[in-house]
Amino acid sequence: MTNAYSYLRISTDKQTAGDGIRRQLDASKAYAEQHGLNLINELKDIGLSGYTGANSKEGDLGHFIKAVDEGQIPVGTVLLVENLDRLSRQAPITAINQFTNLLTKGIKIITLTDGIVYTKDSINSNIGQLFTSVMVMGRGHEESATKSVRGKASWIQRRKTILEKPMTSVVPKWLYLSDDGKEILIDEDKADIVREIFDRCIAGQGAYTITRDLNSNPQKYPPIAAAPHWNNSYILKILRNEAVYGLFQPCEKIDGKRIPVGDPVENYYPAVVTKETFLLAKSRRTGRLNNTGRKGESFSNLFTNLAYCSECGGSMAFKNKGVSPKGGKYLRCTNSLQKNGCSAPSWQYLDFENAFIAFCKEVKFSEIINNNKSISEELEKQKASLLDSKQKDQEIYNTLISRFGIKDLPAQVLDDLVKQSKELSEKMAAQDAELESIEKKIQEINQAGVDQDQKNFINAYDEIKKSEDDEKIRNLRYAMHSIMKRNIDYITVHCTFTDELLHPTDVHEIVPEKLIADAGKLKYPKVTDEELFDYFKTPNGHRILTAENRFFKIYFKNGNFRTVKPSAGSMFTNWKKMAKFMVNNASLDD
Repeated sequence: MTNAYSYLRISTDKQTAGDGIRRQLDASKAYAEQHGLNLINELKDIGLSGYTGANSKEGDLGHFIKAVDEGQIPVGTVLLVENLDRLSRQAPITAINQFTNLLTKGIKIITLTDGIVYTKDSINSNIGQLFTSVMVMGRGHEESATKSVRGKASWIQRRKTILEKPMTSVVPKWLYLSDDGKEILIDEDKADIVREIFDRCIAGQGAYTITRDLNSNPQKYPPIAAAPHWNNSYILKILRNEAVYGLFQPCEKIDGKRIPVGDPVENYYPAVVTKETFLLAKSRRTGRLNNTGRKGESFSNLFTNLAYCSECGGSMAFKNKGVSPKGGKYLRCTNSLQKNGCSAPSWQYLDFENAFIAFCKEVKFSEIINNNKSISEELEKQKASLLDSKQKDQEIYNTLISRFGIKDLPAQVLDDLVKQSKELSEKMAAQDAELESIEKKIQEINQAGVDQDQKNFINAYDEIKKSEDDEKIRNLRYAMHSIMKRNIDYITVHCTFTDELLHPTDVHEIVPEKLIADAGKLKYPKVTDEELFDYFKTPNGHRILTAENRFFKIYFKNGNFRTVKPSAGSMFTNWKKMAKFMVNNASLDD
């Protein structure tokens, strides 16, 4: 028995609900049975256009043609199709070339509507078959072209009334159509989750963290899409979707891809967040691209990607060595940790964070960053100038495009029009990119005032001290870190050492009494002040105190910086420990 393949195609997914596929399949089976063919496979292209050639590029037909070209399909194999226009509705010369190529490779094509058998020999011996095939394919192409023109005309007409009635029945997951299909409404429960996603993004959380937090509380944040849980890609899809603030971009499906058609339509969808919120979230995401990475379950280190060693420039790493007294949490230069040419010591994390918080409570940031208003005004001027320039270019571009409709233009004039319109199009695209960049900067400044940021930072810290909710604490620390990244460029961590001779009257304030007694062979616990004074005046009693001088410098976004030196009280413990260490290791004969 001769092997046969049936080829079935419908151009849109909607047609699957109709009779097209079943009708074509039944006809193929009936023909194969009547003529003794072994129907070994069904080739189906659902929703792939024959007019654009998508079926022959990426569909089952394309795979079949490739197999034929590679010699995997035996000569004499039969291809059953309802009509030749199922194979292709492209321009006749393209369609006929594909058709004759299959015949040349030994494939026998049979059309089921009329039972005509096409082979290389039949075409050569009966030229009328070739004319028939050209006419059928030409008619199919003309029909599709007419449908395309009518479809575009219908689309344009519907666009004129776009704000009166929805163009499509497909809307984002947080919206739905009214029963009469004339109005798009907000599903408030789902919209609240969308707003939560934007709030978290602006507060400093990335898609990974947002996804994890939403999935950890499915009762509060049930997935709004078809998937049973949230995933990173869908979170990013929401954050990138301009429909959240009402924008609609009409598209046309070409070769299976959605291609924008015409200008976007504002206020088409009901907005669930403001455009300013969307742009601010976009700006925050862009700002985090170079500082990606997981921050841990509790976001322990507020100074991630902010604090650097003053000695070598290495980043300050957060290290948790376990429970005190031998353990603890520290900041340490990564190069020092790896013994990579730096010997900077560690800094107890809580001491560092507390010193930073104290600074934030005592200093008014707006007095340091005092030029936001002037920056915003300058950006607004740049934006206005750019918009004016783009409007003029758009008018010129529209004039150029209108001239393409003039009949019988000389070739040179047409070439010039193409060149000029292309240059203007590229220029306007660059203007759009620059406008978007300026808009993001303006939103960053206007939406996040320095005074308000500082207030929110301190309030978040105070909330953390009162809360026992781990999720709330983590989210608050994310918000604090985001505020820091928004206002601070970087922090340099400094630690220097100085040796100084302790005065006898200062010793008992620093060195424990028992150690003093042991070192001086004095009676303990009844060491008198006179004994201490007398002993530490002697050469054997002299003690050198190695004092640490720790401080850090905070560099703000505008280039200004402030130096933070923790108070003597906060450093006293370190001095005492070092003095204690020296006494413990001192020789009684020193």
